[in-house]
Amino acid sequence: MDSRFYDNKGKFKCYYSQGETHIVFAVGLFGYGRPQTDVDVLTGKDGHMLTVVQNIKTGEVVKENPAMWDDRNNERFSEIYSPILPANDSYRFDIWLSDKIGPERVKLYRTEQNKLNGKLN
Repeated sequence: MDSRFYDNKGKFKCYYSQGETHIVFAVGLFGYGRPQTDVDVLTGKDGHMLTVVQNIKTGEVVKENPAMWDDRNNERFSEIYSPILPANDSYRFDIWLSDKIGPERVKLYRTEQNKLNGKLN
């Protein structure tokens, strides 16, 4: 059990804030949303939760303790965070959001986000 992912009442939470720049997330077994319980989390070679560290500013995601990832879990990482490196959480988020609101609305959302971030004229 990784105590970082439980509150003081023992309730599971899928993330752990690592200062102002990074968040550690437990990696879900299925889907593109965040795991809701600890039984929905991938486990590594050592039987412990597999986690990723996300840079809050860039969205880049890297495996925490990559030696514990086997081939099946590496495939899941690529599925969730992108088949190309560097992996980024926006890949996962866009697929999750598309399942919720549809791909056309995701395109509109991204266009608006890019305008707000100054990426479009």
